[in-house]
Amino acid sequence: MALTLAAGVSAIAQAGPVTVTRSNVKQVDAQTSDYMGYAFIGDNGDGTAAAGVFLGLPDGTFIDGYDPANVGFFLESEMKPGQAGKGTYSGSGHAIVQGTSLDPVTLVASPVTLEITIDVAEADEVGAFVQQGINVHRDNPGEVFHVQRQHYRGNQAWSMTCGSMTIAVDGVVVVDSTAGYGGVTNFDIHSVERFR
Repeated sequence: MALTLAAGVSAIAQAGPVTVTRSNVKQVDAQTSDYMGYAFIGDNGDGTAAAGVFLGLPDGTFIDGYDPANVGFFLESEMKPGQAGKGTYSGSGHAIVQGTSLDPVTLVASPVTLEITIDVAEADEVGAFVQQGINVHRDNPGEVFHVQRQHYRGNQAWSMTCGSMTIAVDGVVVVDSTAGYGGVTNFDIHSVERFR
């Protein structure tokens, strides 16, 4: 037993291949003025974007959808990492994701196509952030360990009344909200991942 445990620890401790990536990531997000819906589109830095929407309708229907690697997205942001904490910033985004619509009576979830459009105009609460950390995870028991060290540095701007969002379900607009929360974010990521 002791030999088996020692061999396992030794195998994990041995260095494996290393992947280093640097990317610039931007994101826009908005919330409906009645606080019943939230949507975001965030560039992954590799030509794809994470896009999602979570929405409650007045009739009790709940709609949600998420795509971690959307390829048909549009995203633009005036904000750049390292900008001073002054001024106003805007951004916009558009994505189509697959999701579900949960009927409040039958509790049956039906597949739907969700079209997300976000506009953030003149967000004026500006801040900077730095985050770093180490993540350790294993794909499956007995498989490869991943040790990932990431450093984030960037800026964000938001306001409680600068966000607009339109959500269409299967081509029908169900939300067209203005004057809700809106935010734009732009940051650099430096990531070092080691496989063990």
